[in-house]
Amino acid sequence: PFLLLRSLDLTGPLFLGGVPNTPDNFPFHTREFIGCMKDLHIDNSLLDLAGYIANNGTLPGCSAKSPFCKSNPCQNGGTCRVSWETFSCDCPLGFGGKDCSHVMPHPHRFLGNSALWWDLKNDVTISTPWYLGLVFRTRAREGTLLQAQAGQYTSLVFQLVSGQLVFSVTKGSTRPVRLRLDQVQVSDGRWHDLQLELRDVRSGRETRYVATVRLDFGLFQGTVIVGNEIHGLKVKHLHVGGVLGSGEVQNGIRGCVQGVRLGVRPDAPLLPRPSKAVKVETGCSVGNPCVSSPCPPYSRCSDDWERHTCLCEPGFYGKGCKDACQLNPCENNAQCHRKPSSSHGYICDCGDNHYGQYCQHRIDHQCPRGWWGSPTCGPCHCDASKGLDPDCNKTSGQCHCKVTCSLWHTHSLISAVTTRTDNQLIS
Repeated sequence: PFLLLRSLDLTGPLFLGGVPNTPDNFPFHTREFIGCMKDLHIDNSLLDLAGYIANNGTLPGCSAKSPFCKSNPCQNGGTCRVSWETFSCDCPLGFGGKDCSHVMPHPHRFLGNSALWWDLKNDVTISTPWYLGLVFRTRAREGTLLQAQAGQYTSLVFQLVSGQLVFSVTKGSTRPVRLRLDQVQVSDGRWHDLQLELRDVRSGRETRYVATVRLDFGLFQGTVIVGNEIHGLKVKHLHVGGVLGSGEVQNGIRGCVQGVRLGVRPDAPLLPRPSKAVKVETGCSVGNPCVSSPCPPYSRCSDDWERHTCLCEPGFYGKGCKDACQLNPCENNAQCHRKPSSSHGYICDCGDNHYGQYCQHRIDHQCPRGWWGSPTCGPCHCDASKGLDPDCNKTSGQCHCKVTCSLWHTHSLISAVTTRTDNQLIS
């Protein structure tokens, strides 16, 4: 049987944006929020955000993001993108780091049945601090990114589970220690920088060993206690892209990896060429999915790395990029007209009694004859001596002929255009 909970009794204080003074084993690993909040409701009641008991560094309002890309921080041809309180760089292949300044030799592409294997011959000892990292991109939702075998029975594993990054430490038959970065999907085809830091934390006479996983230079991170058995172990083998078993690759991924590194510094030297490579391609070339022209008419194809997106032209919408006017978006019997220069690629001709993007609003206050506009009326400025009706369009202010335009000479029509830029002559 299931128990339906209709209420939640909370006795502690309410924190917004962060949790102060938390221990390393606190169940929530992301403790600091960067961004803006508004309209907080509790029990259907609006909470006054200015009525706080304590404030630690928050500011009223929500100012625009700072122009972090203005100084062109990305090197080696990287493309800068602004995010909250920082920037990120889309680096070209072979480069990485926060600003694309680090050379990343030996990029490789994995096909799901591929793997790289290093025999480290017990030359690498896990001490504190100790770092392990790589840079990857993938669309796969399942598979092993990296597995390091330390000692005889211990393994450190990074894998993808449902598109999320999971770190685990397995020691023989004991239950593995696991950490899951569930706040972000990494199977998005973008390059992601992954770093593991092992350090010791002393509490009185007790020393605990803590693993911190940082994704994209700390944009996402988590911490887990791994125990003290791992300290001092020697790394024997390293698997990347899958686990190389007896001739077959197990739990392999599709994607690219570069910049594999481990050592006692975060900028440890990159590993040399692997001892063995199974069905691995050099580089990270996946081809252009737009070559086969997969998109419908009135659209263009965008190469999004191992997949494509069809971007409709203005005025066309949906999976098949259908003409918006065929979908009849205008209300109240208004007429739809294609207009690529407008913000939506089309406009609705509302007539005299309605207004709005879809002509969804009725003009409640009708302007008197010879005036137009909403909600404030203004004069029409239509010259009756030129054959124009002094009563213009109530929505747009456009002038129109009072009599059949063919009765007027061309010279008279040209001179009938008013000096007011709002008014246009309609024949």
